[in-house]
Formats: sequence, structure tokens, C-alpha cells
Amino acid sequence: MLDQAMTQFDVVIVGAGPAGMSAAITARAAGLSCAVLDEQGTPGGQIYRCVAENRLTDASILGPDYHGGAALVQAFRDSGATYLPGATAWELTSDLRVAYSRNDAVGFATGRAVVVATGALERPMPIPGWTLPGVMTVGSAQIMLKSEGAVPQGRFALAGTGPLLLLTALQLCRAGARPAAIIETGGGSPAGAFLADPLAGASGLRALGKGLSWMRALRRHRVPYYHGADRLVAHGEDRLTGLSFRHRRGEERLALDGLFLHQGVVPHLNLPASLECGLEWVEDKRLWQPTTGPEGQSSHEGVYIVGDGAEVLGAEAARVGGRLAALEIVGRLTGQDTARARAACRRRLDAERRFRRALDRAYLPPMHHVVPREDETIVCRCEAVTAGDLRQAAQNGCPGINQLKFFTRAGMGPCQARTCGTTVSMLMAQTTESSPAQLGYMSIRPPVKPVPLRQLAVLAQETA
Repeated sequence: MLDQAMTQFDVVIVGAGPAGMSAAITARAAGLSCAVLDEQGTPGGQIYRCVAENRLTDASILGPDYHGGAALVQAFRDSGATYLPGATAWELTSDLRVAYSRNDAVGFATGRAVVVATGALERPMPIPGWTLPGVMTVGSAQIMLKSEGAVPQGRFALAGTGPLLLLTALQLCRAGARPAAIIETGGGSPAGAFLADPLAGASGLRALGKGLSWMRALRRHRVPYYHGADRLVAHGEDRLTGLSFRHRRGEERLALDGLFLHQGVVPHLNLPASLECGLEWVEDKRLWQPTTGPEGQSSHEGVYIVGDGAEVLGAEAARVGGRLAALEIVGRLTGQDTARARAACRRRLDAERRFRRALDRAYLPPMHHVVPREDETIVCRCEAVTAGDLRQAAQNGCPGINQLKFFTRAGMGPCQARTCGTTVSMLMAQTTESSPAQLGYMSIRPPVKPVPLRQLAVLAQETA
């Protein structure tokens, strides 16, 4: 059946994280009608997941940065925006119509402007054995903690690089689940990166101080910490049993029941990519991101991309980016003068970019953890395509990234390249001695999320 929710709005926003909520609040304050499609059941996105309904009674477990999002969620709820929880957006068309599934029904929301605020995804870390049961992402551990107050059972470790690795380990310690180890794969010094960049400013110094406080707290919890780790291999037959790796002081093998991997996040590209919005390769971050104007405008008229889905800058910058795009839309649709407010937002974003530059340099994942060295390692887990399969196809003269997708089926599974797209791009570039920018990104076609056939069948009948 068709979702009977209202279908015509001034602004349609996809995503209810910091950027989406901020955009909705700003648009509603200017009198625009606004719909917010949210795949989750409550607003907050990943960073503020369940912040208004959190089951943990001890606020110190997740910390003040997390609970600070409650005020934004309340302001969003008070804004009067039409909020559609549990709505999975799976198509964005050139006439600014968003198709979505919700409550086993299909719906459409059409706007005079569309704001894509779908956030970021964790970058995959395809080590040997990463598809074993018991191996997950660090973000999944945070989701369990935020949404259910649940912690991993048995012996578990966190491996990879990035601030989230330390923050999640500390949050789990506070919740009574001490990791068996933290295995740091980055080779650089975060402190050195911030101190060497004078443009990082006060925000950089605050972030450095916060990171050092996390490290001290983890030492108090006596969590073993391995630096400069390499050659990670997850072991097990039917499920994870252990992890082996090299580190600065030698080699180690840990018996484990759970392993949580993380090496940063990348923009969630699929919805704008399916509309063929412009994308660009950012070499010094090793990721793809949408090509956007100074106020979030994509290459497609009327479509704005904001927050970490446009450029990974963090929660505060996402709020500012969402407000900036909404102010531009307000000025365009109503004629209100928003120039001064937009200029203030741009200055704040520029400051966040200066800070983020040092952070990205400090936690840039090593190439061999982005592109697996071992041919047997699975890259596309949906279709079980290995690094060797991809290398062989590229070496056999596969002329482009979409041909590689066609010949190997990498990126053709349910996730539609959300997980493997960046890795496949980099692996083919490495094999053909070119660059991801020369190869381009995989073509993405709707639906960008799985849609039950019965919904499409009903849609065909009711729209005939």
C-alpha cells in the first residue's frame, strides 16, 4: 500500500542527525514546510542515537558530548517539522521526489528543495577473517551501548585507528566491560600532527587535550595498548576465536570472543550518487565525497548535501552545515535576506576544516589496511569477491570501474557498494597504476536500499 503521509513540502530532508535536524529547525523557523525522513525510530542520527530515550542511568558512561545532543533533539521535535521515523529512502529523482519505504508501505515526498543529510559510514577494514561471526565495527559496539545499554560479552578487543577507537573503549570501560586490548594500527603521532599545524587553532588543542585524557583514563582501567600494529589476522572457523598481529615490541596472538574494527568514516554517497550528483576523490583523506558548493549545493539543481555525508567534519560542523544549507534555501524560496547568517556559518565551517585537517593527518589509515595485501581476503562481503578476484579482472584488461563491477559483481549486493566501494576503487587504481579520480566511482542505481518486491508490486498497481 501507499503511505498516506503528506507528499508535498517546501523542503524534504533525508536523515535526522545533527545536520538534518539543524536544517529542519532553520527551515521551520522561516515558515517553510518540511518533511524529515529518518531510517531510525528516533531522531539523533548515529552520534546522538537514542539520546532522548537512552537506557543507561549513568550519564557519565557516554559523556557530556553525547548528552549535549538532547537539546538539539528537543528543538527539532518542537520545530513542527513533519517527522517520518522508520522511513528508508531508496530513490531520489531529478524532479526532487524522494521515494521511501515505511511501515511496509511505499511513500513519496516531493520538495522545492531536497537536503541529503545521510551522514557517514565506517570505512571497512578488510583484514583476513574480517567476515567471521564475532567480528564487527567499533560503531556497532557504540550502537548496542546507546540503543540497548548492552555491552560485548567475553573477551573482546578493539583494533584500528581514529578517535572513536579510544572513545568507545573508554565508554565500554565505564559501562563495566573492559576490553582485552586496544590494537592501534596508525603509524603517526596525533599529538605531533596537532602541534605541527598552527592552523588547527584552539579547537585542535582542546581535541588533543580530550584525547590525552581518554588515554590516561584507559591506563587507569589497565587496558593493554599495542602501538604500530600490522599484519592483523582474525582466526576461527565458524566464528572468531582470536587475533594475531605484529607490533612495535614483537608479535602477539590473543584469544578473543569479539573483535571490533575501525579506521575512520567516509561519506554515505549512495543517494546523491544514484542521481549522478558530482563526486570527487580526496587523495589526502583516501575517500570519495560529493562535490558541493560553499552552502551545500550539489551539482544537481535543488539538491543540497550536508553534514558528514558531504564532508566528514564531525557533529558540530554538521549542525552548522545543516543550518547553512537551510538558510540558503530560505533565501531562495522566500526572498528573505540570510546573507549575514550564512557568512557566519561559513566562517565556523572554515574553522572546523582547519581543525579537521590535523585530525585527518593524524589518523590517516595505512594503505595496506584499506587495500588488502592478501589475495584471499574478501573485499565485497555481499558477493564474496576477494582482492585476488578484483586484481585478476583488472590485470586481464578490465577497462573501467563499472566493467570491474560487472565482471566480478563487486558492489552489486544488497549494500550497493556502501561497504566496498572505496576499497574497490583504490584496489583497481593500485593494480592499474592509475588513481581513483581517473577511474571514477561505481555507477549507483536505485533502489539504493533493498525494497521488498511486494511493495513495488503494490506501487505499480496503485499508481497504474
